[in-house]
Amino acid sequence: MKELRDGFTTGSAAAAAILAGYRYLTGGDMMPQEELILPGGVVLNIPVKTLPDGWFAVQKDAGDDPDVTDKCIVKVKVVRGGTAGAGDLVEDCGRGKLIICGGSGVGRVTRPGLAVAPGYPAINPGPRRIIKDNLMRMGFGEMDEVLTLEIAVENGEELARKTLNPALGIVGGISILGNSGIVKPYSHAAYVDTIKLQCRAALAAGKIPGFASGRRSGDALKRDFPMVEPIVSGDFIGEAVAAAVEAGAQEIIVGCMPGKLFKYACGLKNTHAHINPADMEQLRVFARQAGCDLPGNITTLGEAAALMPEELYQSMLSIICRKADTVLNEWGGKMNVVVAVYNEIGERLPL
Repeated sequence: MKELRDGFTTGSAAAAAILAGYRYLTGGDMMPQEELILPGGVVLNIPVKTLPDGWFAVQKDAGDDPDVTDKCIVKVKVVRGGTAGAGDLVEDCGRGKLIICGGSGVGRVTRPGLAVAPGYPAINPGPRRIIKDNLMRMGFGEMDEVLTLEIAVENGEELARKTLNPALGIVGGISILGNSGIVKPYSHAAYVDTIKLQCRAALAAGKIPGFASGRRSGDALKRDFPMVEPIVSGDFIGEAVAAAVEAGAQEIIVGCMPGKLFKYACGLKNTHAHINPADMEQLRVFARQAGCDLPGNITTLGEAAALMPEELYQSMLSIICRKADTVLNEWGGKMNVVVAVYNEIGERLPL
């Protein structure tokens, strides 16, 4: 079986270009590649191209993942000083400050409930953290200073039409994404085979398989359930549960965030957004059961969270959790399935 090649995210592309821009500002020798240190210590060496008028560019490489933003050109301009406008993101960076502007081809958020508030460029917290950490490694923030970072994407508005951004209320371009900085490609068959292997290995080691929707959920499972062996099932929750049944597991733990939980409650065995988008009508049903009527144009669970009173939102999540628990246990047959739900910072929700 061919080993699939990893790639890097739009966030990593932007960060590498920013490092090149900062190197230029500080009089350093320009390099054909920039070294980027990612969360967990992974090191990438990303080629950067110098453009006219102080711009630096990186071509995103998604590896073997079929990503619509593969090979897109992410450009940045780094200048000293500046004053934040109403639609700019501001980040503290040591003693310094970063003003992060969304240029041409970078989307702008118009709806609540996403990782970035309405009115701001769709440059997510994960990439901003990677940018800050690597600039501080290069010495920025050791004194009171300001950098203005403009991030743009060539043909970003056209590319965005092929993504979920229009449905999410992100207009004008693509998002700058990537908590880990790495794009992990997979084929359906290869990924499911890996889940089956990890499941059998966990049981052989006397562990309980713990299926996590992503890395953060996996870390939280490992913290909260010492007897669990975390396995990232990604979008393949149905096949992960089936793999545990096939391997003879008596119990599994499923760790996820509310968005995945909702899809489990809808009975979706594959939760990939392009294959099975979230059913907003069903979300409105769950909201009514909690005593709240949601507007007809809602597009995400996060948007519902922003619109609903906190107590009603928590009540709705509890209803969704009970339904998801029922669905997962039906899939598991005689096997016991325990559901653990986490928020964005890895805290377990009391559902």
